[in-house]
Amino acid sequence: MDIYSNPFQAPAPGSTGDPFVMRYDGSYYLYFSAGAPPSYLYCWKSDNLVDWSHMGIACDIPEICGGYAPEVIYNRGKFYMCTSPHGNGHYFLCSDKPEGPYKLISNRIGQRIDGSFFIDDDGCSYFYRAEYNGINYHAMPDPEHIDLPGTAILESCLNGWTEGPMVLKHNKKYFLTYTGNHLLSKGYKVCYSVSDDSPVKNYTNMKNQTLLIETDDEFHGLGHSSSALAPDMDGAYIIYHSYELVKKPGFRSMNVDRLFFNGSRMYANTIWWDQEKPSLADYSSRGLESLKRRSAGGKIRYMTSEATKDVYTAEINVNSSGSAFTVIYASGKGKISVSDGFVSVEENSRRIISKALPENIVLKSNNAYRFSRDENGNMRLMLNNNQDLIEWKTVTKGGKIGLENINESKIRVGFVGFSSYANGSSDRYQAKAIPGRMDAVHSVNSNPTTPCTENGKEIFCIDAGDNTEFEYKVNVKEDGLYDVALQFRNPTDKIAFTVDGNTLTADVPDAFDRDGSAVVYLGTVKLDAGIKNIKIISKCSITADSFFFTRSAEVTDTLLIKDSEPNPELTVMGLKGEHSLSKKYCGLSLSEGSGYGFIGHHGWKDYTVRAEINGTVGGHGSAELLFRIQKESFYGAQPFSSAYGYSVRISDDNSLTLNKWDYGEKCLASYALDDVGSFSHAVTVTVKGQKIKILLDGKNIINYDIPMGNISGKVGFRLYEETFGITNMSVEKI
Repeated sequence: MDIYSNPFQAPAPGSTGDPFVMRYDGSYYLYFSAGAPPSYLYCWKSDNLVDWSHMGIACDIPEICGGYAPEVIYNRGKFYMCTSPHGNGHYFLCSDKPEGPYKLISNRIGQRIDGSFFIDDDGCSYFYRAEYNGINYHAMPDPEHIDLPGTAILESCLNGWTEGPMVLKHNKKYFLTYTGNHLLSKGYKVCYSVSDDSPVKNYTNMKNQTLLIETDDEFHGLGHSSSALAPDMDGAYIIYHSYELVKKPGFRSMNVDRLFFNGSRMYANTIWWDQEKPSLADYSSRGLESLKRRSAGGKIRYMTSEATKDVYTAEINVNSSGSAFTVIYASGKGKISVSDGFVSVEENSRRIISKALPENIVLKSNNAYRFSRDENGNMRLMLNNNQDLIEWKTVTKGGKIGLENINESKIRVGFVGFSSYANGSSDRYQAKAIPGRMDAVHSVNSNPTTPCTENGKEIFCIDAGDNTEFEYKVNVKEDGLYDVALQFRNPTDKIAFTVDGNTLTADVPDAFDRDGSAVVYLGTVKLDAGIKNIKIISKCSITADSFFFTRSAEVTDTLLIKDSEPNPELTVMGLKGEHSLSKKYCGLSLSEGSGYGFIGHHGWKDYTVRAEINGTVGGHGSAELLFRIQKESFYGAQPFSSAYGYSVRISDDNSLTLNKWDYGEKCLASYALDDVGSFSHAVTVTVKGQKIKILLDGKNIINYDIPMGNISGKVGFRLYEETFGITNMSVEKI
């Protein structure tokens, strides 16, 4: 088993920040932001996204030294780069080779930082960049120019400055990834939006918009990602950096993790322990000479020595020097003929479909022709950067692939390969991280799928009955107890599953969200570290969406604050770091601005929080109790409510509110107070399962169900300004 571990460094020289990966001719090319002087841009090459060889200096032009976040795209037979030296606006460059050297083709065009290119199916190009109101895009009339001033994709705004855009196309859907918060925050994170029909409009955010975030001391600050087709030519990987803020502050490393797709949903599990290297194509070769030359029906064919299975994705890279040629599949039963400006498909000597080539495809340069056949006989032809060109229903099955009708003296053949997956089927066989999530459709079992809706977009679930089996390949981080949660729809009775041989049950909850979904805690299982298979078997009738595994922990009765003194075990955050809290007339309050205190474990589930909150009506500020908190972080320039979880806040506007935090916040319920001047209130919050109960001075004022909330999380508080404080605060196990 070939193993690698995140995070890792690409071979010197240069930095490892803002990694961008481009796939071309079956290989991967990697670029980073410029490092220390002389601050050149470098290039690395790999066949598997993990083992990299240094290719040398990609650009040493003085104007480009210190280039931020270079990105490269292959367009009309050339390689185009954008970069923003020292963050002072973009330049465009061009090269005949992916490794360079790159030469300037523009003056400084400005437009902030973090430029990124995308070519749509019709050959039209777009440029994306960072901005305060979300990612902005520009149409490109040609590869060297952009239209101004640009348009914001508002769904991509992460409550402020948003950077690091990239568009990935997968199964006809456009996934826009981007990074938010601040580079110097542990909560630097990658999110995404999805569009069904355009790379620049009609984007939607799914229920879990966050793709990558970790805030623990050992792994955090995840951002500025790029994505690439997997070496198996079916799946995809996300490449991103982690920014070390604890052990070696300012040190950036690269990480590579698998992406998983379920209709309009995309997710990734961060793995910073040993994992398997990306799987390669089942067959691969390079060059015309690697194919077998034979005569068939009076024509010369060059064919692979091996045949595809009935489900496959194959790719042939060809530079025909402008001449016509034919790609062979199914051992010659199927043919894809390419001539100047057109592609046509025939099977068993019958033409099926033809279509014009998009304008970015130049036959006098190398192009990738990737074609796939799924289990239902649906075939697709894609070009270069996942440009969809043709779809058809095939009467063929598997077989050898190759070329015919070629000019042997002029044609140049690059990477040729195939794998036994199509349309994302490889997602089922890749290891899922624990802790982490796994969608029901991504088990290795061929369970029939059911279309469902999430935020108006299509995803797929599994209608499970008694003894429906979900087997997963998993990668467990460490030995221990793990809580298992289920996202589901349409329960008919008590919920029951066996997980790795353990019977787990849950009652059907009272509340579901607008899509008919809910999340319940099933129970706890003991797992050993390592890569293995586990089985989850349903013992009820239910529509299964996803399974979640998190580290488990027992709640410990704890005093957070006693007589205005903080527990020394509190993790304190704020503008003055660990000195952000101080004892004042109103109780434990602030040194300046805002301050936070957290205690416990992210695995704490059901508990009661009690606190005495003091404040002044009309004074500027608030006091807030935090519960079921996950992925918490603090940095002065990031969103105010930087965590996932819930809060109960008493504010200077004479109100008590229940709020949901998701690196932003939403008020779920409120209660009007009638205080005058200074006040003191006893607040009790009980969270059990999906139910939240809030008491004010012994009176039950709010009951709220959270169908899709966290099942566990830390306890804490937030204080804002100095007129509010907490005298006593505790957490008790239910």
